[in-house]
Amino acid sequence: MSRQLLQLLLTVLGRAMALASCFVPRFRRQVTAPRTIVVASGDGAAASFHFDPQARTMRFQSGEADRYDCALRYRGSGDAIRALLHPRAAGRIVSDVQQGRAALEGNALLLLWFHGLTRVVAPIGRPLGPRQAPPVKPQRHDSDAPYAGRITVEPALAALPAEQEAHWRARAKLIQIRVPAGEPAPKG
Repeated sequence: MSRQLLQLLLTVLGRAMALASCFVPRFRRQVTAPRTIVVASGDGAAASFHFDPQARTMRFQSGEADRYDCALRYRGSGDAIRALLHPRAAGRIVSDVQQGRAALEGNALLLLWFHGLTRVVAPIGRPLGPRQAPPVKPQRHDSDAPYAGRITVEPALAALPAEQEAHWRARAKLIQIRVPAGEPAPKG
């Protein structure tokens, strides 16, 4: 039963990733080299994910590919299902490899890259960005404190003073500062 469930999971994941490789720019930008990733279990469930950099697409195939860049092989389908659906799947896979429940063949970094692509179509786990606001709010100094006289507070400048010629020359070279501020980009 778990073999069929793993094969179904891999098929759904593969078809969703193949569809995303046609329409999702975030997915397409990451397909830059010809790669083949294999996920398999000892009881016969297997899938191959082929990435084509010219078309920036992915092709899914049930079963194992003859040649691959990275292969993740689990002893049993149950362990593979638990790892692939875990919110922290990368850590779970590493733990399974260390404990002998899985074997990793090839470049482990490709597996991390592949894990990131799977989360484009199946966002399991922590979403992007911070979970909550920082615990400490920005604070201003206490003007009534005994040390307040030693704190220098200067008003913000809208522009550099005209007498700072060296600063103006340096600023003229910083295109990444000038263009977002609304100035035209230099020609050439």
